[in-house]
Amino acid sequence: MTEGPASKFLHDILDKLVEFKALPKYQFERRVDIFLVPFLPRILEKTLKVEGPIELVVPEFPLKRDDDYMSRNADYLLYDGTQGKERWILFELKTDSEYENPKQIARYREAKKSCMPKLIEDVRCIRRSKSDHDRRTCQKYDKLLELLDKYKDHYDHPIHIVYLSPKPLDDELEGPDEHSVTFQSLLDLDFKGEVWKVIRDTIVRVCVDG
Repeated sequence: MTEGPASKFLHDILDKLVEFKALPKYQFERRVDIFLVPFLPRILEKTLKVEGPIELVVPEFPLKRDDDYMSRNADYLLYDGTQGKERWILFELKTDSEYENPKQIARYREAKKSCMPKLIEDVRCIRRSKSDHDRRTCQKYDKLLELLDKYKDHYDHPIHIVYLSPKPLDDELEGPDEHSVTFQSLLDLDFKGEVWKVIRDTIVRVCVDG
């Protein structure tokens, strides 16, 4: 199949990102996640082997710190609507094979034990802590709560943790509600459309080895 102008343009962009990945201080992870996001629900449905549908709820979901109104964020919050197995997913993307952050995993485990109603109330607490004079920040938290409120009938479902990384994290994870997905497993996915093939042959392949 001949590559069209749009696909060639995308291929050129991703090739350049891959080239820059070898440079110091280049935040490759933060630049490529936007290309994976449209496929993320289907990626998780396939790799976790669930019927779904899995829905992307919000990016940068805030996990409130215990001692103040600051937060550490999960890359994405998703909802898995598989009948009889409904659950929330705190998703973390890692493109570096040298990744090791036990503090982050511990923070996710605390969030998992807290359950979703507590995490939502934490977001509301953060919102209430914001000054009314900081109008833009308040509006952003209001929008976040609005998006979360669409799922209010599902708040009582459990939370799972999913990492997408170059190497399996099985030795770091515990229990059936923590999951490790590798970029290697994404190479076998064959979604319709030329865009996925371009992403798979550039971003995914370079992340297999980290």
